Amino acid sequence: MYTNIKQVQIIVSLLKQYDVRHFVISPGTRHVPLVHAVEIDSFFTCYSVVDERSAGFVALGLAESIDAPVCVVCTSATASCNYLPAMQEAFERHIPLIALTSDRARYQRFHGENQCINQVDMYKPFCKYAVDLPLVKNDEDYWYCNRCVNEALIYQNRNWKGPIQINFLEPLNIRELSTFENPEIPLTRKINVIEKNIDWKQFAQELTGKKVLVVCGQYKSHTERLKKALRSFNEKYETVITTDYFANVNDDTFIHSPGLDVVLNNIEYWDLHPDIVITYGSKVYSGVGVKYRNKNIPHWYIDEEAIVYDPMQTLQNIFAISPELFFEELAKVSDGLNTKAYYQLWKTRFDEINFGIRNFTNYYVIKEVLNRLPDKSILHTSVLNSMRFTNFCTIPKDSTVIGNICADGIDGALSTFIGQALSTSRIALLVVGDLSYLYDLNEAIGTMPNNIRILLINNNAGAEFHYNISLERISTLNLHIAASHHNQFKEISTMSGLEYWKVISADELEKVVSKFFQPSEQPILLEAITDADTDGRELRSMLARNRKKITLSMRVKNKLTRMIKKINDGINN
Repeated sequence: MYTNIKQVQIIVSLLKQYDVRHFVISPGTRHVPLVHAVEIDSFFTCYSVVDERSAGFVALGLAESIDAPVCVVCTSATASCNYLPAMQEAFERHIPLIALTSDRARYQRFHGENQCINQVDMYKPFCKYAVDLPLVKNDEDYWYCNRCVNEALIYQNRNWKGPIQINFLEPLNIRELSTFENPEIPLTRKINVIEKNIDWKQFAQELTGKKVLVVCGQYKSHTERLKKALRSFNEKYETVITTDYFANVNDDTFIHSPGLDVVLNNIEYWDLHPDIVITYGSKVYSGVGVKYRNKNIPHWYIDEEAIVYDPMQTLQNIFAISPELFFEELAKVSDGLNTKAYYQLWKTRFDEINFGIRNFTNYYVIKEVLNRLPDKSILHTSVLNSMRFTNFCTIPKDSTVIGNICADGIDGALSTFIGQALSTSRIALLVVGDLSYLYDLNEAIGTMPNNIRILLINNNAGAEFHYNISLERISTLNLHIAASHHNQFKEISTMSGLEYWKVISADELEKVVSKFFQPSEQPILLEAITDADTDGRELRSMLARNRKKITLSMRVKNKLTRMIKKINDGINN
């Protein structure tokens, strides 16, 4: 019989699935549930070495001899310190050693508890990867624990072999430590890394007949080859390909999802749900993919470095190849044809959205300016509304759109943009808010090339807070939260040689916007003065107009659909 402790169950299940068979064990209390699980399981071969320092070197020698990972496991505190010499040797010689260090509860650290030291990252200079697992008390803990163990075991063998640490917590209760009621270790999710000798027909069969949602993310290489590969894949499978401008793979047959992701209600998302989600890229701006988090929908991620990227919490396969190759190969081996039935469900709802704007607001200004953006421009947007509104607009398909969306910080937009503008003679446009511009004033006084155009939306506050909080909820919003100010930017603009324009109305904007992108001897900054409260109110109103209320008929239909799916899943299984 095995332990009830979920954390141990996850570790043992994944060690078996990753074919890690050998354990060198030192005596102690904290790791009893794990030790008992492996000593009674014929899959594992166990060796007993009392001294942890010696145990580390025994495991080192065994791992080198069999060219396979070997685990060492011990109780908490100074016992785990004794693995350090062997871990350093393993690091220097690229030997796959796995230090399983049992620990006390993390909240007990640094408070004088017996046999409780800080074991987190204790081998950091000599360890390829280390994880500190939580006690598993709920589904979120379970997912996180599973993901961490997968990550450690995947990264141990990426590029070069080396030691890893899995620090796991055990309850102090002796009864729980020594209670064994499970007849077997439950199977937990293994995240598969697929990179060599890929059987493309097998994966094509898994996709055939399924509704496939492809979510394109920000990617280092925006090539015509990738666009062509996506189109070919789209022709062969029942696919919806969703993009945002930061993915830089826009096409008439794809769905531009920003905006759509914030107006769909939960029932509509269920009606549009896929059977498999495929993603690639360092960051997806659109929120479409994460709307299916914890919905038991398999997720395939494409990343050449095999980074574990699991926002849906259902990651199944990582394809450690380029997106171009992935979509090309799957298109080649398929004889199928996209009927467009699944696509049409998305397209119908997409076509119902109207993000038109008449009132002079931050969005109005951005829309009017982007309508005049020349072909083959570079467009950089700063955070929040600049990114949001840019994706609500239409821009030339052959433009390149960039933003610091991975860390998503307010700082550094201007400096990053200038670095990009220096590399090209094309028109380079920055869409930026007043607070973001204030953050980066050091660069605002530097010399800029004349291909630069800056659209500065100045509503004298953080407009995002007027959208998602508003003065109605917090009357003092402008004091500190939205950081209201009364600055304008004419004087600072002249210091960097920028030609300065200012507009405060739709009529004034109309008079200058047609000239904004014309050749100029100087870079140009256009400052648009809007009102933050009006900007936030108009955005809320526009999104509300595009949302459908959940009606009783929608609820009934949704419930019946779920019941039918549950019955079909039961029959298929």
